[in-house]
Amino acid sequence: MAYTDIDLNLNKQKDADIQTLADLDAIKANLMNIAKTMQGSRRMQPTFCFGPTNFLAEQMTQQKSIDIGNALVESINQYEDRITITNINTQGNLQTGSYNVTLSYKVNAFGPADTIYKLNFILKRI
Repeated sequence: MAYTDIDLNLNKQKDADIQTLADLDAIKANLMNIAKTMQGSRRMQPTFCFGPTNFLAEQMTQQKSIDIGNALVESINQYEDRITITNINTQGNLQTGSYNVTLSYKVNAFGPADTIYKLNFILKRI
């Protein structure tokens, strides 16, 4: 095991202790934490998030999708040094009012160097 983190959902193990996440699960959980934390919601780290909240409140455009992708890459590079991003694709969905994000990355400390992992998630507009 190279990495461990606590489960931010505070799920419990059979012994009633807080569940831990290891390796890829720990990294995925942190990536989701970065992407879904709204600016100003953390008292001790008020700038922790993927970008200004207005990204998800403004009108959907192709440029806004690009801006969101760029802000995500910048924040992930700042707060998650265990990975190297190889690609990000952010597509706005007018019907659902959300952005579909596909993040491709390599893990720096373990596994084959050429393995690319993908994480898909949705950012909902405010």
